[in-house]
Amino acid sequence: MDRRTILSVHLQLYAGDIRTPFSVSSRREIYGAYFEELVDSVAESIRRLKKALKEDNSVCIWYSEKEADEYLAMLAFVEWLTDKGAVIYLCDYTEACPDMYTNCDCEFLFRPEMHLLTNEERSKYLAELERLKKENTKLRMYSNGRIVSLPEDSYDERILEVIGDKEMQTIMVYPELWDEMPLMLTFILYRIRCMIASGVLEVVKDGKIESGMYGTGDDFGKTIVRKKRKE
Repeated sequence: MDRRTILSVHLQLYAGDIRTPFSVSSRREIYGAYFEELVDSVAESIRRLKKALKEDNSVCIWYSEKEADEYLAMLAFVEWLTDKGAVIYLCDYTEACPDMYTNCDCEFLFRPEMHLLTNEERSKYLAELERLKKENTKLRMYSNGRIVSLPEDSYDERILEVIGDKEMQTIMVYPELWDEMPLMLTFILYRIRCMIASGVLEVVKDGKIESGMYGTGDDFGKTIVRKKRKE
């Protein structure tokens, strides 16, 4: 554990089908909500993790219990790594970085401690993940000290309220909903896609990637939408 390989796998389990957390194909609609190239990025992260486990089966999972995406990923990794016989350590940095919602680059107030996963913790986390899999709504959020499952259209009215009667770039909806849905850009874009498909919203102009690490192609964050006009 002294010389560690650091890997980041962004599973975004607060959204979409959670029954198979590491199946890229079953969660494609979530990973591709922003732009399709991100699907390959997640698949590559999982591949790198599998390779690293062959070299060292001792793993420390860093997460915040109050951040739904990270907490849900921790649950999924506990299940996945247990099946692979890995030695699992946990490091909850919540208290060390209390301003993570207001400052994504916040510095740790102190070095959080990691500990070996206990059998009691393992049983509790596996039971919680099983509950969420059975509920399997497409939205999960942290509320009152626990992860709750919600209908996927819970915030549709708020998204439509933000868009109003104007034409709007989809990514600009996100900052308007930050206080209610922090760090949930992917879900917001996913729901906008759903409302386009159902005829509630319509595309005014498609967004395009001009250049960057993902090459060129569609960039849904730059897509301009408006409420569907009655004919």
